[in-house]
Amino acid sequence: MAESIHVGLIYGGRSPEHEVSIDSARNVFEALERRARHRVTPIRIDRRGRWHVEAPEHTALRSGSAEPSGDRAGQRTFLAPAEEDAEVLTGPGGGAAALEPLALDVAFPLLHGPNGEDGRVQGLLHTLGLPYVGPDVLGSALCMDKDVAKRLLRDADLPVVPFRVLRYGAERLPFDEVAGAIGTPFFVKPANAGSSVGTAKVEAKPEYAPAVQSAFAFDNKVLLETAIDGREIECAVIGNEEPRAAGPGEIVSEDTFYTYEAKYDEELDAAHMEVPADLPGGVPERVRSLAERAYRLTGCEGLARVDFFFTEEDDRHDLFLNEINTIPGFTERSMFPVMWEEAGLPAGDLAAELIQLALDRHKRDARLKMTP
Repeated sequence: MAESIHVGLIYGGRSPEHEVSIDSARNVFEALERRARHRVTPIRIDRRGRWHVEAPEHTALRSGSAEPSGDRAGQRTFLAPAEEDAEVLTGPGGGAAALEPLALDVAFPLLHGPNGEDGRVQGLLHTLGLPYVGPDVLGSALCMDKDVAKRLLRDADLPVVPFRVLRYGAERLPFDEVAGAIGTPFFVKPANAGSSVGTAKVEAKPEYAPAVQSAFAFDNKVLLETAIDGREIECAVIGNEEPRAAGPGEIVSEDTFYTYEAKYDEELDAAHMEVPADLPGGVPERVRSLAERAYRLTGCEGLARVDFFFTEEDDRHDLFLNEINTIPGFTERSMFPVMWEEAGLPAGDLAAELIQLALDRHKRDARLKMTP
């Protein structure tokens, strides 16, 4: 029997998507627990940014468990970079003598949004020399910043939605100028957030200032983006040097746009997934091709979900690349694992492949010289 792989499953985090992260991690935890080859240690980041190692039998990821508050449940965690073998140390937080190393083989971050999906944790794990699932610092940071990502995609002649950018403290574009440039209605959203957090649809001038103010509560840069009257299509991509795509699927929402509540509140029942998406001939192949191109262009490795808008008018079909999510949701209502399940890769096998991709990349990068 192959040697077991010790996985540090990192979840929670200082992000508006803290609760979503818990749901995602719970699904991955349960899927990996059923596999003999993987030993999982949950690492919870609380809302204050403190790291706690949890005993698997007492983790908040157990179905029906509540997230502990403060320092309850879990040893405080200390990170020790090293040239050869990184160490994650755990203990009560008293003194160095009380610390014990946690010998992880790989980290699996399921941190959605700021302070987790934006390259910061990836940089920390890279500094530790610890293999980790998902894109590296550059790919994570680039895709998290919708402004920078859209500029890169646009300059590579990939189809993106028309947009403008506002910066906190700088002179703001008047409503009439925005409407003239990108039309109405348009969306106002934080440039570095996900799950529709802080997003509003603006149809008239009185709605503009409140929407901008709300978005600036979550980011210092705000994206103004044409509201496309089309279908929301998503594509799942995994891989390092040779990515492959699954899907596409479609989000069918009863709302005018797919809100945070519609995504994660099961009681609302405001949206459902259709996998595979019912699209005209040739369109699914184009979605997968564009998704793989965008994945490579932005330096993604491991995994990402690439989102599109699809419009139909008479015989004309148009696709617009919306955004790239480098740590897509893994909840029961999340499209990414559902698309791979449809493609024949169930959740446990998907998680195992992502872990192997992380180990493969780490081995590949270890060959690089650190000195001339």
